[in-house]
Amino acid sequence: MISFFSMFTKAIDRISACAIFEVLPVNKKILFSIPSSLFLVCFMTACAHPLVSPPDSKDWMNPLNAKGWRTQSPGKPYSVQRVQAPRRHHADSLRFELRKGESYLSDDGLSSFRSEIRAGGHMPMNSEKYYGFSLYLPANFPIENKRLVLAQWWAPTKKKLGEVDRSPALQFRFAEGKLSIRLRYSELRVVKDPEKYHEEKLLEIKDFPLGLWSDFVVHTKWSSGSDGLIEAWWNGKRVVNYRGQTDYKDNVGPVFKFGLYRDDTPHTYVSYMSEVRIGDSFDAVEPSRVRPAGK
Repeated sequence: MISFFSMFTKAIDRISACAIFEVLPVNKKILFSIPSSLFLVCFMTACAHPLVSPPDSKDWMNPLNAKGWRTQSPGKPYSVQRVQAPRRHHADSLRFELRKGESYLSDDGLSSFRSEIRAGGHMPMNSEKYYGFSLYLPANFPIENKRLVLAQWWAPTKKKLGEVDRSPALQFRFAEGKLSIRLRYSELRVVKDPEKYHEEKLLEIKDFPLGLWSDFVVHTKWSSGSDGLIEAWWNGKRVVNYRGQTDYKDNVGPVFKFGLYRDDTPHTYVSYMSEVRIGDSFDAVEPSRVRPAGK
């Protein structure tokens, strides 16, 4: 059992970080910064609930956070931060940072190099959803041939049944200056042979623009049959129009995650995300639209 003194010490550490950084992962939740003078409030909440951001700001984070956003990161104060620059439509952004050797330890003891947010839970199989987000990679972002996933729709590996590690059903990857959208699926319910997966590259953008915001909308129907679909728009132009199987042979669909997930590298990676939404129509999630506060 964790002692009161241990909890108190951890709260002190978190309070110190709160005074410097915008966002801090606490118990895999997001904690917004608060004035250090509110010592008692911070101590009582540091190990429990996230604090709500100022209500007068147009906050795209609140709707999803209320449904259970969770950080999956090394837990450093800089791993996931809320920042005011760069901004998209005067809304705050989420800043992700991952340095050499930093890893996230999952609940089942698996270590991986990631600083991500898991947005909600698994989608029902055969359901349709729209996902919108704005992505910003700084002008000095490292250009190297390393695996990097910036957004993914992830389904867990059935390891107890002997399944090999899966890649996400759908993922946005960046390497050597190119951004690609990749799909992976299988007709088998349990896949023990990596050769039994099918992988398709739905899009590749060469010389992906750095130092600028890029808006994406993704429309999916998660299906293990031939009636699935994936559409994607980049800055208002449809660039993917796929029909066919879109998921593994599972009982539920994948969960949406975004941030940085990569192979380890000596370089520090920093990315930004804004205007992240999940909805039932294109207009509900399209990032370039200016929305009223709280929408």
